[in-house]
Amino acid sequence: MCNKKDAVCLGGHHTPEQWAWVAADSILFVTILCGNLFTVYVLRSSRLMSNRFVLSLAVTDTLVGLTLPYHIAFTVFPQLSVNKTTCILRFVFVLLACCCSILNVTAIAFDRYLAIVHPFKYECLMTKRVVRRVLLVALLNAIVISTVPIYWNTWEEASVCELGQVLPRYYTIAVLLPAFLIIWSVMIAIYTRIWHEAVIQAEKLRRTNVCHQCKPSFQELKVT
Repeated sequence: MCNKKDAVCLGGHHTPEQWAWVAADSILFVTILCGNLFTVYVLRSSRLMSNRFVLSLAVTDTLVGLTLPYHIAFTVFPQLSVNKTTCILRFVFVLLACCCSILNVTAIAFDRYLAIVHPFKYECLMTKRVVRRVLLVALLNAIVISTVPIYWNTWEEASVCELGQVLPRYYTIAVLLPAFLIIWSVMIAIYTRIWHEAVIQAEKLRRTNVCHQCKPSFQELKVT
């Protein structure tokens, strides 16, 4: 990555290692785009509420893939690194896409929790309106978290356009770290509850099968 005062770097000279990263990111971009667009195509007309969350996740993962060309541009065109707006937007786009994706995964976990723990109430609880509200809340939270660097950054003190230098340390510690810890804690709690419920249901099913095997059939009683 270019230093703000590095004239040689700004001249556009690229190393084989940089071109290797460009090639790897390009392949990753095509893979992410094709996989998620195929998912969107398959689920676009699905009416199942659970598939709406999966569809939303595919869209947000597509956004994650779409941030790669912008990231590649900083390698191909080093001049972008010395512009404050393009540098800040580099991290805003990545944070927005990643936050949306992670929050959508959390929404899917919540949906599975309702479907497994409350199967008979699921259709009443998970309506179209609820799905839209959950996805909207996820999007708004992602926007709030990701846009903070626009008005809180250390661009003036940074020597290069890198995450650790442009984003304030307190933003990482006070905003990003707690947010991700809360999200992952919620997901762990939800999946732990789902696993516990699955164990209970499996035990009930096992006992039911054992009882059916122990009961004599009608034919056996008749013969006796």
